[in-house]
Amino acid sequence: MSRILQGQAIYINSSVIQETQEQAAAVFSTKRFQELTALWDKLDLAIVGIGGNLEDNVSQWRDLLTSRDYQRLSQEHAVGEVCCRFIDQEGNNVYQDLQNRTIGLTLEQLKNVPKSVAVAYGDNKANAILAIIKKKYINHLVTDRKTILKVLALDSAQ
Repeated sequence: MSRILQGQAIYINSSVIQETQEQAAAVFSTKRFQELTALWDKLDLAIVGIGGNLEDNVSQWRDLLTSRDYQRLSQEHAVGEVCCRFIDQEGNNVYQDLQNRTIGLTLEQLKNVPKSVAVAYGDNKANAILAIIKKKYINHLVTDRKTILKVLALDSAQ
């Protein structure tokens, strides 16, 4: 995708979820990673996916979460995630320990990207999509008709 968009791809040699906050801090403190995170503040386009409810744990990374993580996310009423950052119905970050163990762009950094595009569809993602739109983490959404109708129905119900 970076070639098509005439961008530059930089890869992170790390799991998105670390076992401890100390391990995450060690990843963030490396010189290579500090160079990368400095570029995050200069992003002009971000294309992200939106993950849905907790029962949808089939992904490239959610298998890194423990049963304790899922329990805490449920207790804190997580409705989904974007950039591997879980949110509640209002779009607020949940489960701070997990936030601190996550390697990736924060939602505030995503919010500051001039063009942010989320691609997501499915009833199971409607709550997360609505929360992300309301909190203005993204400014463009690619979805299907059925999903946007569900999001609009949820919005009018709230």
